[in-house]
Amino acid sequence: MATGVLGGSAIRSAANAALYRRAAEQFGNSPQQTLVMLGSPGFLMSDGRKAREAWWPHWHQFMTVVGAQRGFPPPSRESYDRDTDRQGGLLVGSPEEIAERILLMHEHWGHVRQYIHIDMGAVPQKDLLHAIELFGTEVRPLVQKEIGSTTVAERMGRSPLEPEITGGDGGI
Repeated sequence: MATGVLGGSAIRSAANAALYRRAAEQFGNSPQQTLVMLGSPGFLMSDGRKAREAWWPHWHQFMTVVGAQRGFPPPSRESYDRDTDRQGGLLVGSPEEIAERILLMHEHWGHVRQYIHIDMGAVPQKDLLHAIELFGTEVRPLVQKEIGSTTVAERMGRSPLEPEITGGDGGI
């Protein structure tokens, strides 16, 4: 299952993962076949406070457009601050804060892959590239130190070199 936490609490909807696993088990799927992948909007800088300040106008602009299209109001600064705190669903902060939040989410979701959607609004490219670098070089090692680095293929009982998806012609 691939799903996302788009704001609010990082753990409130984790019950969906448990429901998915129970339903999959009822249909005879093994735990190795019922993996959860989780995506969240976010942004990183070395200083968490600066990251939250820098990303707020971009997030607000993006959500204002989305809200107008879907019929909900733009987020308030108060809701943004709540959604970017320790238990919030937006992965905005320093690498250490983001790693801590991913580990908290992992406790409740048991997910095997974490995605971060950082290109919201008009964030300057140099800032996007730096955020990607921080996610890969600082967040990932912190998370792997705590939960290990088993690949999805290994969790599914496959050889790491075996293709994830194969068809009759080897394509997707």
